[in-house]
Amino acid sequence: MVVKKNILASLAMLDREYNNALLSPDPNKAVYFSKLAIIEYCGWLEETMDAIIAGYAKGKVKTVPFKEILKSRIEKTYGFQYRKHFRPLLVHVVGIIRCERIQSVLDSSGELATLESELDNYVEHRNKAAHTHISKILPSYPSPSATIGSLKTVYPILKRIYSLRNSAAYV
Repeated sequence: MVVKKNILASLAMLDREYNNALLSPDPNKAVYFSKLAIIEYCGWLEETMDAIIAGYAKGKVKTVPFKEILKSRIEKTYGFQYRKHFRPLLVHVVGIIRCERIQSVLDSSGELATLESELDNYVEHRNKAAHTHISKILPSYPSPSATIGSLKTVYPILKRIYSLRNSAAYV
C-alpha cells in the first residue's frame, strides 16, 4: 500500500519549524527546514516507488536467483523521475503490456502529465538541495508547505498506479 501518514507528519513538523524559523534573526534557519523537507519528500518518493514494484512481485517471484535479480534492479535505480527511473522498473517487473495500459489510463486522465511535472520539478529541487551548501548567498527552495502540496498532488496518482498494477483488466 502507498502510505503518506508518516511523511505527511514529518513535513508538517518541518513546516512548523520553518514558520518559527522565519521569525529568527538567522535567515539560514528557514532554508535548512526547506532543504530537509525536500530531501525527506524525495526519499519517500523513491521508497514508495520501490515498494510499489516490490509489492507487485511479492509472492509472484518464487526462486532465489530471480528474487536477487529483482532486488538488484530496484537497488540500482537511484531517482524518482517517471520516464527515467519508475517506468523502466514498471516495465521490468509488471511487463510492458501492463505498463502501457497503466500509462494509457494515467495519460487519458491527465494524471501522467501532472505526475511527470511534479517529479521533474522536485528532481531539480533535490539536486540543488543535495549538491549545494548554504553560504552567504541563500539559495531558494520551496517551503515545506509547498512540498506538502506536491505530496498531496502526487500521492493519489501513486496510489492509483499501485491499484492499477494489480488490476485484472490490465493483465
